Amino acid sequence: MTWQPPAGYRRRIPDAEALLLDMVQPLLDAGTPVGRAVTWWPDDTPDLIAEGIPLVRARKVPGTTEMDGRLVQANLLLSVRTGSRAESWDVLAYLTDELHRQYWKGGVVSRSDGTRTAVHHCEVEAADQQLPELDPDWRVVSNVVTLTLRRTA
Repeated sequence: MTWQPPAGYRRRIPDAEALLLDMVQPLLDAGTPVGRAVTWWPDDTPDLIAEGIPLVRARKVPGTTEMDGRLVQANLLLSVRTGSRAESWDVLAYLTDELHRQYWKGGVVSRSDGTRTAVHHCEVEAADQQLPELDPDWRVVSNVVTLTLRRTA
């Protein structure tokens, strides 16, 4: 049995991981070859990398920051994995530039489920790189994405 919230509960903060995937996937769709945004590296990752398909993983960092009761900041780690570290940096630089350009001052994200979600602010910052003993793939590079979102009533 899967856990369910009480009847009548309505989530007041969007799922930040799913939201970032919906922000990134259209950017990956514009490139060649088309990349894939995921929350976990798929089982066929080596095959996808061998085919030249960039993989971008969004993982929420635990915790949120409350801002005046109306805004919430969620931090996510955005990691890119390709056939080489240089290519991973190229993909990450492109995503960073486009996320800043499109959402720095806020914007509306068209979601994969057909809904729309407002982003108040998006910021991308440098992140610590992976520790080889925890994530031995040296081709993975990361940045931290901070999404500022409005609470719903």
